[in-house]
Amino acid sequence: LLATELLRKRHGFRYWAKAVNFVRRARAAYDEALGRVDVLLLPTTSTKAPLLPPPGAPREAVIEAAFSPTGNTQIFDHTHHPALSVPCGESQGLPIGMMLVGRRFEEATLYRAAHAFETSNGLKASRSAPRRSPSRPDRGTPRRRRGRSPGSRR
Repeated sequence: LLATELLRKRHGFRYWAKAVNFVRRARAAYDEALGRVDVLLLPTTSTKAPLLPPPGAPREAVIEAAFSPTGNTQIFDHTHHPALSVPCGESQGLPIGMMLVGRRFEEATLYRAAHAFETSNGLKASRSAPRRSPSRPDRGTPRRRRGRSPGSRR
């Protein structure tokens, strides 16, 4: 919010107008592609899952690790095309996801496509406990603290 206000004060609505125009072009391009097929299949991320930053890493490194793999997914927040990620494999113990993108207001088509993939392919998804991060083996699924209920506040 602060960055938006700063950009507005320094540059007026120039960058906002550019972003709006870009979203319109992107929406039209995806609508055109989805006019020929029911679902688009894309990689969820363009790179392998990054390792978690080590404990005590600078804030910038933590933020970069959190937002760097979202490049393929962010556009659909703006074009309003439904998209979901389905695990489709592993590489060196790290998950690989495929993203299914559908026409606006046709989420049911995505659910059917994801279900068909999960039930028909030979991938044996691991339903066991979540894996620990290779860069932070001491970290994993958070455990509840003793003596507190899940909904209680301090």
